[in-house]
Amino acid sequence: MIQLSNRFVSFKNVLLAIAETMGILVAVIVSDLIHHQQDLIAHLADTQLMIRDVSVVVVFQISFFLCDMYEYRAFSDIKILIYRCLTSMGAACVMLMVLFSLFPDFYRGRGRYVLTAVVVTVMVITARSIAIRFFSFSFLQEKILILGTGEQAQACAKAILDRKDLGLIIVGFLGNDSQLIGRSLVNPKVVGSVHDLEYFVHLLQIRRIIVALEDRRAHLPLDELLNLRFRGVAVEDTPSIYEKVTGKIHIQHLRHAGLVSGPLRRNRVFFLVNYE
Repeated sequence: MIQLSNRFVSFKNVLLAIAETMGILVAVIVSDLIHHQQDLIAHLADTQLMIRDVSVVVVFQISFFLCDMYEYRAFSDIKILIYRCLTSMGAACVMLMVLFSLFPDFYRGRGRYVLTAVVVTVMVITARSIAIRFFSFSFLQEKILILGTGEQAQACAKAILDRKDLGLIIVGFLGNDSQLIGRSLVNPKVVGSVHDLEYFVHLLQIRRIIVALEDRRAHLPLDELLNLRFRGVAVEDTPSIYEKVTGKIHIQHLRHAGLVSGPLRRNRVFFLVNYE
């Protein structure tokens, strides 16, 4: 998981985008070599050919982003993946037609680009299938512990569970009511008390803590949070993590202090969400 500005970007998306870009470039070059019987070294040395190949790769990647190929649901459902892949291929063909009409010298025959589209489609579906298994390894995931068991904690947990592509694993909740221990909230359970925060962080190897307590004055373990933060454990508020995960701001979770003291950003679009 990578943080860009105020949003979390899936590490798998970044890595996959780089890998697929290189794969598309290889597919374009190979299809050109097959159709025109060119030498690889001569092809790579030809500046005009490489500019054309890179332009075709850029067109394919633009079509991927326009068709939400890097949106998390494209990883979880094979039907959605195939549909979006075929849609992006159609969009790429239209954009290539526009490109070739503007730059006729780039056009090298219809069969070459049909072969490229077929190879890219097979490559993308295969690469996504491999990526789903590879990115499920535990060393690429980040364990999260949520302080609180109320509405804020549960809404935050639901938002994180919906973004499986981020590799965020909620191991449980810590609350103030001992009767809730062992009870399932959303999906993860209440594993213990807020007063045992440091114990559970070390026991469960937590890397990020989300503070979602309704009454912080009486129950916030401030000293423990500061100690854990100095040891490298990330500590975040509910509004902060919710915005990074969803790109939206839950107005019921905003605090006046956060609005006054938080960083102000110009040219920023807010999506306000109010759940009744």
